[in-house]
Amino acid sequence: MLRRGLGLAAILLVFAAPARAGGTLGLAEVRSSDGTLIGRAGAGAYSYPADGSILRIGSSRATAARVELRNVSMFNGRVTVRRVVVPSRGLQGARIDGLVVDGTSYVVGPNAIIPLDGGSYIVALQEAVSPGRTGSGLVGLPAFV
Repeated sequence: MLRRGLGLAAILLVFAAPARAGGTLGLAEVRSSDGTLIGRAGAGAYSYPADGSILRIGSSRATAARVELRNVSMFNGRVTVRRVVVPSRGLQGARIDGLVVDGTSYVVGPNAIIPLDGGSYIVALQEAVSPGRTGSGLVGLPAFV
């Protein structure tokens, strides 16, 4: 059920650092199975596709200090998050509040893996390398399906 005809590979929520990456990476990205960018959120509300069935963000904002998303829903509500905060540097202040997956609430720390059906999963506060950039950043809640 997670794999909707597009072969969706990943939803990347909140890639820091906002001050340096503002023009390069969105606050949230939706990528195809081959890594092609097919959706990118900016500040404010966002839905992909238009009905929000894969990703819906109630509000988002980026400052030099952090990125914050509120009222996030993925996969028709199977994954919901009240608030995601990713600081521009490091883990200090990073948090995911109100994470619910398939009706189960989770309190998570960095690199926590939560399985979904069929080998799919989400990772909380994952340190990751961005293609074409040096160093690493923090991805708030990537989903791999």
